[in-house]
Amino acid sequence: PPEADRRRLLEAAAGNPLFLEQLAAARGEHRWGDSGPPLPATIQALLAARLDLLGPGERAVLWRAAVVGRDFSLRAVAELLPEEVRVPLRRHLLALVAKGLVQEQPPQQEVGERYAFRHVLVQQAAYRAIPKSLRAGLHERFAGWLERLPAGRAGEYDELLGYHLERAVRYQRELGRSGGQVGALARRAAGFLEAAGTRAHARGDAPAAVRLLQTASSLVEADDPALARLLTQLGAAMIEAGQLDGAAATLERAQQVTATAGDQRAWAHVRVQQLFLGLQVDVRGTTAAVAPLLPQMLRIFEHHGDQLGLCQAWRLRAAVHWMQADSAGAERAWQRAAAHARQAGDERQLTEILGWLASAALWGPTPAPEGIERCERFLAEIGGHRTGEAVIVNHLAGLYAMRGQVDRANLLLARGRAIFDELGATMTSAVTQPASFVAMLTGDAAAAEAHLRRDYEHLERMGEKGYLGTTAALLARALAVQRRHDEAERFVRVSQEAGAGEDLLAQVVWQGVLAGILADRGDLAEAERLARAAVESAERTDFLNYRGDALVQLAEVLGRAGRTADALSAAAQALKLYERKRNDLAAERARRQLQRLEQPSEVAGNGHRANFTDRDT
Repeated sequence: PPEADRRRLLEAAAGNPLFLEQLAAARGEHRWGDSGPPLPATIQALLAARLDLLGPGERAVLWRAAVVGRDFSLRAVAELLPEEVRVPLRRHLLALVAKGLVQEQPPQQEVGERYAFRHVLVQQAAYRAIPKSLRAGLHERFAGWLERLPAGRAGEYDELLGYHLERAVRYQRELGRSGGQVGALARRAAGFLEAAGTRAHARGDAPAAVRLLQTASSLVEADDPALARLLTQLGAAMIEAGQLDGAAATLERAQQVTATAGDQRAWAHVRVQQLFLGLQVDVRGTTAAVAPLLPQMLRIFEHHGDQLGLCQAWRLRAAVHWMQADSAGAERAWQRAAAHARQAGDERQLTEILGWLASAALWGPTPAPEGIERCERFLAEIGGHRTGEAVIVNHLAGLYAMRGQVDRANLLLARGRAIFDELGATMTSAVTQPASFVAMLTGDAAAAEAHLRRDYEHLERMGEKGYLGTTAALLARALAVQRRHDEAERFVRVSQEAGAGEDLLAQVVWQGVLAGILADRGDLAEAERLARAAVESAERTDFLNYRGDALVQLAEVLGRAGRTADALSAAAQALKLYERKRNDLAAERARRQLQRLEQPSEVAGNGHRANFTDRDT
């Protein structure tokens, strides 16, 4: 083009390459400038002007391609065209390529000739130009064609089918159409979206599950029996995604639907999810509510032969045991839940249960070598499930670290972290206590702090309370080891408020942290009281490492008070617990503490020690 035209085009494009490309392509189609209308001010206006000049055949092809998507095949567009327009289809596509609106793509064996819009804005401009009544019909027709395609992977087209049918329903309703045909279309759309959402939840993609299930539930009528099920599934996905306020509102709506329908089984499913949510936001109230409700829900599920419901009810029982720091009780309940999950064929539930059993192997009384064997079996059973893999390898890392295989532990932690980063922030990825456990075990309190701060910030944003109490207490301990006592005390207060006296493990940790801080300040009487309280709390649990840590802290306080015999007794008890757990690193630390206590001259005058881990790491 002449230099003046080039300058005018460059100025109009304002640095937008697509705008410039389309302006150049349109030079022969319009007479913009001094003798005609001014150049379009936006890329959207330019594209609309260009599409207005297309012939009827080219426009028909472009509209149908826009419904298919950014990338489309000749076969898909042909299916949406009237038969009389199919013959010149290839010629129209090549004309659109010449005009810079679409471009050819390498062909694929499954679909043949392939094309793509030059830019998503071109697709959007073409789509906006389609009358709504035609859009509705094209989306429904395209979904019908997808359903007739040869079956590939299970559910391969569910999300795409759901999307196109949902679009058809939306446009029909916007045009004021309703009745049986539109209702049937909505139910079909919801069915495909529910299947896609369930599959997304099963593979660990909670945000995608929420999006798909929200759309599905928005399509069905208030009196549709499917609504309660959809809302219950949506609430469960929201809990995992950390959308706790949304989960509460969704499950409350589901409860109202089941009450209206008088469906006890659906009510029990909703109530289980509400109780799971309650353990995240109202620990004390929910823990008290589970015991009287659980037998009723178990009877309902047993009456209906509902294996999935039985699985979830036993998972709820296990969660309460875990909150009460009863690992053995939780493990028994999870094993019953796993049996029901296997009978129901629910891989997501089974994978989550195996993750919890891996947690029990790390924190409970199982000796580390046996825990390693269990976790390796769990990994083999879950196959390629990414979230399950991340959870299990994290706990496996803690078990290997106890055995002194720290490099292997760190490799496993890196593997788990990479998977969680890939999947995005969820309730599961926000709780990575094994990473901080390994860091503290190997003497790196700063690294433990970094892990715990990330988890704490995620949980706080979600409004979660169930995990927050323990996370805050562990963070307080990591800070106290670094002698940042004011910060540590702040997180102790957070832990106290979040746990509401129900989180026994959090209580054990924060009592020990405060004991160390008070001993550092010279208040040995109050430090001993708190340290003994931590030991008494820990003795109510079967979490051997926590019990050993509480005893080591008590031995530290007693040693500084000059009560060597009592201190030696506490340290010796801690050593036995670590040896029973086969925690070699902690056992070696306890042995060093015993040696120091047996040489009191080395302890005397060492009043700056605030916490046993400050000395021993």
